Amino acid sequence: MVRRQPLDDPRQFVGAYDVDSWLLTSDFERLAGHASVPATWSADEKQHYLKMPADPRYQALSNQIVRDMDPRFVGDDLMKALALKHYLEQKGFYSLKEKSLVGADPTAKFLFGDMRGYCVHFAHAMALLLRSQGIPSRVALGYAVQTRRHGAGSSLLILGNDAHAWPEMYLDGVGWVTIDVYPEHSDEQPQP
Repeated sequence: MVRRQPLDDPRQFVGAYDVDSWLLTSDFERLAGHASVPATWSADEKQHYLKMPADPRYQALSNQIVRDMDPRFVGDDLMKALALKHYLEQKGFYSLKEKSLVGADPTAKFLFGDMRGYCVHFAHAMALLLRSQGIPSRVALGYAVQTRRHGAGSSLLILGNDAHAWPEMYLDGVGWVTIDVYPEHSDEQPQP
């Protein structure tokens, strides 16, 4: 939950907010076996979180990726998600220099092109690959800030280049689970 706070010095800051965050403390393995689409969801909710472009390449690629999974985990949506995440991390290349991913379906241009892009491209690719497997997903937007910038006080300065996008999948009985993609190859300096 985000709450706007009064500014101590309006000449120095644009806005101040108080934020509550939730963090998954269970290992991913403990989440295995959970269904991804709750029986309690309406048809509209299911349609919203499973909506896909008409391009059949998404389904073909995701089927190819999950086909090579360990047979013990066939049908487990979390394990499918981890296989899709691994694929994007292995095959993708993180670059802030990519500026040409525009058009009617920029995600297809990324995923079926040279797979060079940044967090927004990886997040949307993951979300659509998940959806093509019948797993509800969404893309979240926010900030990824290094904790070392916290200092001794309770405030944290957030800069524009801290913006981040990440995919989330739904697991019944758990809720929305972040399943961020961290490509192994990049032309950016590694963060500490």
